[in-house]
Amino acid sequence: MFERLFALVVVMALLLHAQTTGVVEGQKASAIVVPRKVVLVVQNHAGGAEIPMMALTDALTAKLSGRGFQVINPYNVLGVNQNRSVIGETIPASSALELARGCRADGLVTASVLDFLDSPIGTPPVLHQFSVRISISLADAGSGAVVCGETVKMKSQKYTNNQVAQNRLEYLGDLLHAAAEECATKLEANQAVRAWNPTPLPPPPPLRRRRSLRHQPRASTARLILL
Repeated sequence: MFERLFALVVVMALLLHAQTTGVVEGQKASAIVVPRKVVLVVQNHAGGAEIPMMALTDALTAKLSGRGFQVINPYNVLGVNQNRSVIGETIPASSALELARGCRADGLVTASVLDFLDSPIGTPPVLHQFSVRISISLADAGSGAVVCGETVKMKSQKYTNNQVAQNRLEYLGDLLHAAAEECATKLEANQAVRAWNPTPLPPPPPLRRRRSLRHQPRASTARLILL
């Protein structure tokens, strides 16, 4: 009798544990991660115009958008190149932060191409290998403090001279897409990003109404004074 009662208690305990676990797992599954709105600025510090910066920007936008970020591209806001301001100068950090605040974004993601190399292999060179090093950082738009920073270095496979002559841009695009994937992965996995609580932005200033320009009567012509 005692053994049957003990077995019944064990079964009930197991059933209760299973129900509790199911509820907790269901709550975890139903939890929705709020996407963070960020402005993305991509800059070329490696020199040279060979790097397709717009391709890198598009790749980073796509990769970050799939990892809990809502990405704003300054090209769509300003209508200028990614790493240039309206007057053609490199966008400084202060202006980029002001842009992020103006867009009511939570943060600013800055990706900078630090190095880009086309390394010939052999004497005379019969193979080529491309490599790129990119730093990516996240700054809080409200405070300006840097939340995290990561560095990614990627190498392509080796290509022959004929392959490079015919498909150079395609190989560069593949390398930048792989680097963008790694940048987004590192940013998503960073513990500081996961714990990041964006600083609330102050409310925008109220819009001022424009005064209507009423018709102003012309000044009366000067009177002639007869002496």
